[in-house]
Amino acid sequence: MMDVFESMKSDLDTTWKRNEILNDQLLEATLKHDVEKCVLMCNDFVNVTSLDKIKKVKRESIDVQKNLHKRIKILEYDVQRGCDLLTGVRESNLYTISISDTAASSPICLMGKSKKAHPPKMVPTHSKLELIHMDLCVPMMVESIYKTL
Repeated sequence: MMDVFESMKSDLDTTWKRNEILNDQLLEATLKHDVEKCVLMCNDFVNVTSLDKIKKVKRESIDVQKNLHKRIKILEYDVQRGCDLLTGVRESNLYTISISDTAASSPICLMGKSKKAHPPKMVPTHSKLELIHMDLCVPMMVESIYKTL
């Protein structure tokens, strides 16, 4: 059991010493404004394969998103063009599909991402509650505006 702990401790010590040496070298390189050496030093700290995996996953998710938006655009265009829902609209006024369009430029996405203002309430809700309370119990003691009562 002690051998395992000793080996772990020695591994940690060597890693710690290696990082201290790299820190010292990185500090010297930054003081000398040696950019290439700084980049090489930083690559020792960061695991490059994990960064590549992250970039690959990010790239794949962007591709899936673009394909989804292309499908939505095609459906929207076909519905507008094929059905006789729109009358008196020229073909050029319909939303056309181009490969260079970004996902955010489709009208469906723009409508979905826009903020909608909530309409003001026509009847204030507290007056309804006062009426219900008056019907069930007795009139509520409400402070008057002019404080005369």
